[in-house]
Amino acid sequence: MTEITKKDLVAAVETGILNPDQASKIEALAQERAGLRARIDDEPFEFFNGFSQIFMALGILLFFGGAIAVSRAGSALVFDLILIGIVFALAEYAVLKRRMQLPGIALGCMLVALVLSSDALPPMHVSAQPMIAALLLLVFYARHRVPAALFGFGALVLSALLVPFLESADPGQGDFWAFFDLGRNSEMALITLVVGLAAFVAAMSYDLRDPHRVSRLSACGFWLHLLAAPTIVNTMAFTAYALGGVAGYALLGVAILFFVAVALVIDRRSFLTAALAYLGLVLAMLLEQIGGTSTAFVICVLGALVIGVAAGWRWMRAGLLARLRWLPWYDRLPPVEIRA
Repeated sequence: MTEITKKDLVAAVETGILNPDQASKIEALAQERAGLRARIDDEPFEFFNGFSQIFMALGILLFFGGAIAVSRAGSALVFDLILIGIVFALAEYAVLKRRMQLPGIALGCMLVALVLSSDALPPMHVSAQPMIAALLLLVFYARHRVPAALFGFGALVLSALLVPFLESADPGQGDFWAFFDLGRNSEMALITLVVGLAAFVAAMSYDLRDPHRVSRLSACGFWLHLLAAPTIVNTMAFTAYALGGVAGYALLGVAILFFVAVALVIDRRSFLTAALAYLGLVLAMLLEQIGGTSTAFVICVLGALVIGVAAGWRWMRAGLLARLRWLPWYDRLPPVEIRA
């Protein structure tokens, strides 16, 4: 008798045979019957589930790496179009037929590489090429539903919007940090923040439709949160830090607490991870007030805090969510359960 796998449950949800809640309960029952603890606080993430996917992805990288190098010798637009066609054809087999995630990500990367490295395209504005790559990647996602393509699309759009500013920036003058500071260069930082917020809204639109995280929707949410977290956290936290003095550190501390709360509510650790560097800065300031300490000690304390949060994630979520039952979308948040 053929065993039912996680992929079968995902397919059942996507075809409407099961709803996410039913699929989650079946998965929990199967794990408990196998003597395992049911997944109650995990944030599922899958790059691949077998060496065959690594082997296929390696072949894709080798083939297209060589083909792109050959095509650049002649700068032939027709050859580029043929390679793009091959990307989509391989995705039909690897992604739609074989449901391989890692080869799908590799194909998406090669699609972007083809456009960004092309010498055959007519002269255009410096931001136009990343935007073309973004639109092509969006078509790739629409056809093959590779969640990571959403991250690539958002990152390319952000790049296209920021390239004109980055070209005029002088790294020697510290202009890079203006990328995150709403006070020093509001236009660049504002673009970053707006793109991050748009990615966050899109991510939540996926997450709220799959609170049990058993379908591709949660994977899409994961990749969009991976884009949203650093853009939002770095912009807001660095703007607070750049104020300097006690007020700046106090505002930074408030911002970090806010991001911790958001991470717990939506059960996504990306926001907390993005805030770690700033948490280290706050810790360094507090420890310095106590009597000064080394960088190594600050890192040690930071690591201990991360371990504590990781170990107590379920209990922290449960305590916070118990006070947020008034939220209109409370029932669509990932459920939390405490077990011995």
